Amino acid sequence: MNSFIETQFPVSRVSKESYKERMANYSQTLTGLGKWWGRKPLILVRATLLGLLMPTSNNPVRDREIFLKILTMDEDGLWERKNKPLSAKEVYNILTDEFHEGRVFIKIDNYSDVFPTFKEVSREAFLSRYITEKNGSYRWIKSLDKKEKLSLERFAFDCLYYDEKLNYCARPEQIEGPSKESWKEINKHLGTNANSIVELTQELGKKQFGSIPRVGDAFCGGGSIPFEAARMGCDVYASDLNPVAALLTWAALNIVGGGEEVATQVKEAQKEIYEAVDKQVTEWGIEHNEFFHRADAYLYCVEVEDPETGWKVPLAPSWVIGEKTKTVAILVPDEKNKRYEIQVKMDATPAEMKAAKQGTVVKGYVIHPKNPNRIPMDLVRRENKGGLRLWENDDIIPRPDDVFQERLYCIRYVVKSLSERIWDFCKFAKDTDFSIYKKIYLEPKKELLKKMATSLKVVSDNFLFSIDTEKIKELISDKSKEIAITTENLVLAFYTLESCKHFELREDGEEYLYFEKNVYGIVLQVKLSYGTDELALLDFTIQKAKPKEGSEDLITDKTPEEAIALLLESNAKSSDYRYYTTPTPEDIEREKKAYQLIKERFSDWQEKGYIPSKKIEPGDETSRLQREKGWTHWHQLFNPRQLLVNGLIMSCVNNFKKQEIVVLIQLIIGRATNWNSSLCIWDPHHTREKTAMTFLNQALNTMLNFPAASLLSLSTSINFPIGNEHSVFSSSCNVSVKSISDNTFYNNIWITDPPYADAVNYHELTEFFLAWYEKHLPKLFPDWYTDSKRALAIKGQGESFRISMVEAYSNLKNNMPDNGMQVVMFTHQDASVWADLALILWASGLKVTAAWTIATETTSALKEGNYVQGTVLLVLRKNTSEETAFLDELNQLIEDEVKIQIDSMHKVEDKEEPNFSDTDYQLAAYAASLRILTGYKKIEDIDVQRELSKTKKKGEVSELEKTIENAKKIAASYLIPTGIDKANWLDLSGEERFFLKGLDMEAKGENKLGAYQELARGYGLREYKDLLGSSHANQVKLKTPEEFGTSQLSGEGFAITSTRHCLYALLLTVKEESPRAGVNWLKVELENFSQKKTLVKAILEYLERFKYSLPHWEVYSEKATQVKAMIESELE
Repeated sequence: MNSFIETQFPVSRVSKESYKERMANYSQTLTGLGKWWGRKPLILVRATLLGLLMPTSNNPVRDREIFLKILTMDEDGLWERKNKPLSAKEVYNILTDEFHEGRVFIKIDNYSDVFPTFKEVSREAFLSRYITEKNGSYRWIKSLDKKEKLSLERFAFDCLYYDEKLNYCARPEQIEGPSKESWKEINKHLGTNANSIVELTQELGKKQFGSIPRVGDAFCGGGSIPFEAARMGCDVYASDLNPVAALLTWAALNIVGGGEEVATQVKEAQKEIYEAVDKQVTEWGIEHNEFFHRADAYLYCVEVEDPETGWKVPLAPSWVIGEKTKTVAILVPDEKNKRYEIQVKMDATPAEMKAAKQGTVVKGYVIHPKNPNRIPMDLVRRENKGGLRLWENDDIIPRPDDVFQERLYCIRYVVKSLSERIWDFCKFAKDTDFSIYKKIYLEPKKELLKKMATSLKVVSDNFLFSIDTEKIKELISDKSKEIAITTENLVLAFYTLESCKHFELREDGEEYLYFEKNVYGIVLQVKLSYGTDELALLDFTIQKAKPKEGSEDLITDKTPEEAIALLLESNAKSSDYRYYTTPTPEDIEREKKAYQLIKERFSDWQEKGYIPSKKIEPGDETSRLQREKGWTHWHQLFNPRQLLVNGLIMSCVNNFKKQEIVVLIQLIIGRATNWNSSLCIWDPHHTREKTAMTFLNQALNTMLNFPAASLLSLSTSINFPIGNEHSVFSSSCNVSVKSISDNTFYNNIWITDPPYADAVNYHELTEFFLAWYEKHLPKLFPDWYTDSKRALAIKGQGESFRISMVEAYSNLKNNMPDNGMQVVMFTHQDASVWADLALILWASGLKVTAAWTIATETTSALKEGNYVQGTVLLVLRKNTSEETAFLDELNQLIEDEVKIQIDSMHKVEDKEEPNFSDTDYQLAAYAASLRILTGYKKIEDIDVQRELSKTKKKGEVSELEKTIENAKKIAASYLIPTGIDKANWLDLSGEERFFLKGLDMEAKGENKLGAYQELARGYGLREYKDLLGSSHANQVKLKTPEEFGTSQLSGEGFAITSTRHCLYALLLTVKEESPRAGVNWLKVELENFSQKKTLVKAILEYLERFKYSLPHWEVYSEKATQVKAMIESELE
């Protein structure tokens, strides 16, 4: 019996759910554990595994309904997942706008008992019973019954399209599962007795395999597949050649899946680690300035000597530090020392911002004001003289004679809000006694407070303020602007926005600003004096307030200390602010201290494994570290401050014994190093102004300027949330580090995501992390090695890769039963990729039974070029056939199989919200052809071993590839768009079919170039770009008649077709404002028009369809109606 996924799959809904999960970014369940490339969405794994386990019945439509119920992707499931309300305005708009009208018309039949008058009155009149509208503001009627309101909201929700509904829903994993009513339907259809996903999974597994299903993943990577399989109740085996992948997977299964007890222990450990590191960093005094403001980012740049002028030049591609804050670094020449001072300025002028965008490195050349010549970077690197000096293990910073020196040029400091600073003081006071507390707050001395005010003073040039302080400006409007700004800064240094609004200007012998506020029974009184030079705090008093007459407020019985504690708790969200500054001499001293601290600990910490001691091995990615920076050891990717803070975090490993917590520390250091290395990027974008991680892409990119994080900005790397899943996995979970070819575990199902045609050098990139884990993994997992095993890694393409893959998948095939199944996930590219992978799997003794494409990647038009953003699920079983065939004998079988596949998909298609796109049908054609091809033990025309071992020449097409490509052409011919009959369709050329079918795809929202590439291949077209109005990423569309203009009206190909002439006829009709112009063109210019009238009418009728679905075609659709009508009248 076939499984559900072998006959159908809800690709559209699973794609949309995958996209929603991806867009959750760092709140995804597993991403918080650490960096891995290409984790598959958990919902995709859940749907895949359920599809493998769920049997089919003789009712495919009901099968689909039940499958969606289990995944809570049906109407009831979505309503159950709904966690955001629809506002009155949203409900009103959904039920009245044109976009949803078709769905409203269909869905009202389900609510005829609840809303019997809906069709009898106008929509506005009906809704006026529930919603009021005034000046564009919509409100629910206050007297509205809750049940009625809920029914109307449910009705409106049902009228939304699927992707719209997801905006109001939690992810499937975030709820317990289907409702009790749904479970009744599920169990009745499947013959089960389950009340949860776990119970259902295990029951289906026992029916199919006689036991709880055993699921394996031998390329476990970030752990998505084994984690979701375990969460569903399967026994799980996971392995990977790479120890970093195995560690992440172990953490997913045992920490995220470890239950409430482990989650609590993890949170406590995270808090303990942060507080311990914070205490030490604070005691060292390397992150706080003299005002006790704490840094959260340090910006460094590389500095080189210009070989022509002798000037020392700081290097950066741009000197813009923050777009929103208008912060720039300005280079000021120091003629005496032949170097540049770097001045940091906030609130820069437009001219300064523009100038700062011009960096000192442009397209590989050093450019600076004191040299009119461009200096090539390869000259700076001394590549013509043997290159850079190679660093030795003891090198932590560049030596004085090294080409590249490093320079701190900017610090961003954080000034805490008043409540946070008082809270810090309270924590300090709690550790001593209240005598200090009383001395400062309850018995203030004027001199002490003046000193306090001076220490908290903020220079306006180094501070960004954005809250409204107009009241203060009004009070001191007679003073100079400088005094106003300084006053504003000091006020903001102490008080919240609400407090600022309560300042008064008083005169009592002298002018001063006065502030008083009663909070929780405590009166805060502040007097601020200002003069021409500086502000001074004259008085600051905290005392108990007198209770109001008749008040029974118990807070007034509290001591001032107790009341302030309550105040602090309630005011925890008071805002802080950040400012950028040029490093002061004191900052430079703190920098030297950080270097001295790590230097003193360097040998000891390397010995203990707190910091790396591993050498960097040459490789595609790693060799650039030596070539571009001279680095030879992994610790050299971190400057002294980064090395010190990261090492201090790792040193906490000695404070814990529990395996989960020691693993947690490895995860923390993995996160911290990813966000705190010299390979990080400072992102000045106006929505960010923050650090971008080391692995922003899939490479080890050296930087000319880079940020270093303080512990404050690493707090989220330490205190990251542990998923949202706290149920203990009851099934067996086994994680090992080994090559896939060494696997000996026997599983019912293998689901793998191999590094097929993958450009990611996992083995090299993960050595960045392994260098930190090296001395700790053997203690945690004695059976694991700590090497990336580069030599054994399956990577790249070519004959050696194909042979390695055959060996790997043959092993997996041998370690599963005859009724076992596999799913291989890979990125869909083209027929050659398919042919290569099919050959590998066929040679491994597997046969293809189905294939589906799921959109798993978030879209981005920022990348250069266009990409097919999807993951193919290739479903496989053991090939037990002994038959032999010839390719020419299989052609008819493949054609029939393609048509059967497409027909079966049409039968289960959702007419309201189509599930399958044209790309899906073409992909199904691939699968259908492979189902026939791989169903034989041998095909005489194909020498498997020769194909595996040969080096393919560019442009060479194998017999297998030709057969697969032909299957797509069969599908393309069989897929006739709605609105045109088969006879007329067959009369069209390939270009015409591409254009007309492309319009149909465009109308359905398809805008990716990859889909149109596939369509062109299906019609055997090599050139099709001339038919596109746009080929930009995610903006692809066909040309309109106006965009064609008079082009392509002569020559060969599309130019001589009936479709091209019809398009120009429509353009003439628009210009001449008469269909007669269009008809005359067709009569005169279209060869054999009289014989082609029927075809022309069919084309025009087809173009009428796009009046509403494609707004930019509306006028042409209307003219198509007019031209067609005139042709018909003349026929009569």
